[in-house]
Amino acid sequence: MLLAVAITQGGFTTHSMNMGQRYMQLSNTYAFNKDGSIPLHISQPPPNPNLFQSGPALLRVVTNGIPRNGTLLIVSNGQFSGQPTLPVSPLPNSIQLNSASGTAPQSGTGSTQSRLHTVEIIAAIVGAISVIGVAGGVFGMYIARRRKAAAMHMAPGA
Repeated sequence: MLLAVAITQGGFTTHSMNMGQRYMQLSNTYAFNKDGSIPLHISQPPPNPNLFQSGPALLRVVTNGIPRNGTLLIVSNGQFSGQPTLPVSPLPNSIQLNSASGTAPQSGTGSTQSRLHTVEIIAAIVGAISVIGVAGGVFGMYIARRRKAAAMHMAPGA
C-alpha cells in the first residue's frame, strides 16, 4: 500500500491570479494491527516557517495515488509573535503484519484506467479547441464577405 500525507494551502486570489499556494508532503509511518486498525504516525512540517506559513490548511491522506477528504486545520501556535521552530522528531518504523489478509487490484489496473481517463480528457479538450477554431474561421469568412459586399455597395458608380 502506497500511503502519503500532505498539507495544502489554497493561497489567495487577486487580479485573476492565485498566489501563495503550498503543498508539502509530510514524512509518515504506519503499522497494521491484528484488530484491523492502521495507526498512522505523521511528522511535523520541517523547521522552516518559510516553507509553509502559518494559517489554515488541509491535511490529506493519499492512498495508492487517490487523495481522501481533507481535514481543515490551523498551522500555528496561536500567538501573533514569531512562530517557534522545533527540530524534526523521529518517527517509529513502519510495521507490516504478516498475518494480514485481503485482496487488491492487479498491478497496473488502476494506472491503466487512469491513463485512459487522461487520454479521454485530452481528446475532449483538443476536440473542443478544434470546434472553436473552425467556428472562428467560418465567422471570420462571413464578416470578410459582409465587409467586401458593403465596400462594393458604397463604391461610386457601382
